[in-house]
Amino acid sequence: MQGYHYLLGPVAALVAVGVLILASRWAFGSSRRPSAPRQPAGPPDYGLLLPVATVRSREDASMLRELLAEAGIRGTVAPAASTRGRPATDFQLLVFPAAAARARELLASSAESRPQSSRRSASGSRRTSAPRDCNAWMRSW
Repeated sequence: MQGYHYLLGPVAALVAVGVLILASRWAFGSSRRPSAPRQPAGPPDYGLLLPVATVRSREDASMLRELLAEAGIRGTVAPAASTRGRPATDFQLLVFPAAAARARELLASSAESRPQSSRRSASGSRRTSAPRDCNAWMRSW
């Protein structure tokens, strides 16, 4: 062993580097099993925006957003929350909290001012008056 004492330093360094590599792979490596994609746990988070109406089509939601824009209320359209992994079929009109009450009043007043001939319930029968709930009216549009 006296003839190989000059190899002791480099071999010890290689062993130390190998141990560091294995420890790093263990600590920072990813698991081999792919994880299932995470489903959102609750309703979508729109930050500060609040939903003021839910309608069945993007065109209806855009029309209502334009109605609010004419009154000086900023709004946006987003898909409603999906149920049981299915894509959303409804759309929500979202506004900031400071304008939410005014937006609901404006939408409710526009529901009351709609001509009687164009108002229909979900079953197809004509309505005699606008519903109190703005979302119910938006769904029947």
